[in-house]
Formats: sequence, C-alpha cells, structure tokens
Amino acid sequence: MQIHLIEKESLSSTNVTLADLLRMVPDIEEGTVVRAIEQTAGKGQPGNHWESEPKMNITMSLLLRPDFLSIVDHFYISIAMSLGITDYLISKGINGVCIKWPNDIYVSNNKICGILIENSIIGHTIDSSIVGIGLNINQKKFVSDAPNPISLTNITDKTYDLSTEMTLLCNALLRRYAMLANGNMETLRDEYISRLYRFNEMADYKLPSTDTIFKAKIIDVAPEGRLIMESDSGKIMKFAFKEVVFVNL
Repeated sequence: MQIHLIEKESLSSTNVTLADLLRMVPDIEEGTVVRAIEQTAGKGQPGNHWESEPKMNITMSLLLRPDFLSIVDHFYISIAMSLGITDYLISKGINGVCIKWPNDIYVSNNKICGILIENSIIGHTIDSSIVGIGLNINQKKFVSDAPNPISLTNITDKTYDLSTEMTLLCNALLRRYAMLANGNMETLRDEYISRLYRFNEMADYKLPSTDTIFKAKIIDVAPEGRLIMESDSGKIMKFAFKEVVFVNL
C-alpha cells in the first residue's frame, strides 16, 4: 500500500473531510491521507477537542480498508496504529514512550498524541477505517485545559520538518498495518500490552458512574479491547472505554 496525500492549508477536521470524500468517492484508494496545515476543530474522543497550533504539528487522517477483519476484531486496528506511532517516537530516540489505554500515546506521564478511529461496517466486516491522528511536534506552549500535553520539541529542544516527519510516521503506521493484514494479531497484541502505560503497576482509578476511587493494576487487554485489571484485593475486573478513569494525570 502507498500513501496518497491530500494536503489542505486549513480544515475544520481531517476526519470529517476524509469521511465526506469517502461518501463522494466510495472507491477512493486505501492509503489516502488528508493532512491539514491548520486544523480548526480537531476531533478527539467524544466530547473532547484536540488543541493544535497552526503549522506546528501533524494533524492527519488515514484511510484503511481492513475488510479482512471481522467486527469483533476491530480493536486490532487501534493496536496496530498505536504501535506504529510508538515505533515512530522510539525511532526518534524518545524514552518513556507508552500507550495509555485505549490509544492515547504518552511520553512518561504526558500526552503527545491522540488517535480517533471511525469505522464503517458492512455485513460482518469493516469496510473502512478513518484513523485521525494529532501528534504534537513543534508546539512549545499549550493553552487549552488539557492536563498534560507535550511535544517532540518540548522533549528534545529540536525543530522538525513536518513533511519529513509525516512521511516517517506514515511508514511506521503502514508497517504495523501490514503485520495486521498478514495475520500477526497475537504478536501485535503482545507488543501493545507490553507498551501499556501503568502496565502491572498499582495505581488509583475512578469509576465515573459512582465517583468511586479504587486501587488496581492493569494486567491485560481482552481481544475486543476491554481493559482487564486486578484490584488490590485480588478482584479481576473488565472495563469498556469510558467505564474507568485514570486518576492523577
């Protein structure tokens, strides 16, 4: 698969633009990437906004067509994309790179990248996936109420060419996607778990439904994506996205 780049000076959201394009041109090629130099209304997870200073970061969306995956295996797209981004950061010599479940990319305790994946289902398979990525590269100051943002420049004191870095990032993403297409799901899942933020570390978490704080450690992630935890009393618990909150971030 090759990257087919569509670059725009300013967009509200690369995910929205790529979704609109897909509706207009249903047979658009896999590997199509929409990149915005400035993104004015970047989409995070539902209810969240992604802050990105114009001309300073990578804001892009990638079209995949993982029709080889059944619906029950949809989380492997998130696994592959998370690993691709962490591969890219590790290749830049960054230490402490990890994945905060389900797919936020952290450097130690700070968030450097967010991913938003939107799937289209036909029958029992995934017809298309739009993978939105906001990766902080050259931004030095963050003004939103996000608690812990960081950029490559914050870490290294270097300035990066965004086009070069996006090419490197896309290559890393496609390598992991190729592993998924070739059926290396167990390897991908094992590597994903090994890179999880707070893996096997006792820490505080909260149940948003009741505001209850409890202590537990992450011990696994189920194939469908649920987080598996063990409490300090030995109880095994499984949580879907938004059912548990990381405390002290």
